[in-house]
Amino acid sequence: MSYYSTGYINSNNDMNATGFVGYQLMIVDASSGSISIILPTSGGDGTSYIFIRIDSSSSNTVTFTCQSGDTINNATSIIMPINRYSEIYYWGNNWIFPEYTFTF
Repeated sequence: MSYYSTGYINSNNDMNATGFVGYQLMIVDASSGSISIILPTSGGDGTSYIFIRIDSSSSNTVTFTCQSGDTINNATSIIMPINRYSEIYYWGNNWIFPEYTFTF
């Protein structure tokens, strides 16, 4: 499977402001420090992204938040642990954020 657009995030990122809206696969690397990622304003129900956290730095966090009026798993934020990936979906003002474990 190939993806049309791949982005790399290694610092704080507002996906609306940085132009990552429309990218499907996001590589996340928190090896240099903790990262805060603000999910974009949705393109509508069914909008999806894949996030893969590639670092193994358990002392650094990757925190996802969303735009005003939206939630993530019915919360205001979520932390993505190391060795995780997630294909997230937007549905009814909520980002559904299941996590899966992987190993290199």
